[in-house]
Amino acid sequence: MMYIKAKKGLFSKKVNNGLVILSQDEDKIFILNETASKIWDLSCLNSKVSLDDILSGLEKEYTIKKSDLKTYERECMSIVKKNSELFDIFEN
Repeated sequence: MMYIKAKKGLFSKKVNNGLVILSQDEDKIFILNETASKIWDLSCLNSKVSLDDILSGLEKEYTIKKSDLKTYERECMSIVKKNSELFDIFEN
């Protein structure tokens, strides 16, 4: 099982259709789209959240067909892996 957690020392602010994240020393700025913002929000809720829980959260937020869940799972992992400065990944 894979778990995701938002990295510490980052601050976020909601903007139109997304989120802006600043590093603690304000030397980096990240701009997330609506889907990546939802993943960020879900990853901030607990010490770590499972990929299944993130997909469940996205499924509640958006109309996702069960047949499309594998595609969303791949996209979710792609977002998390491409933004390794924002997320920690834990595997069990």
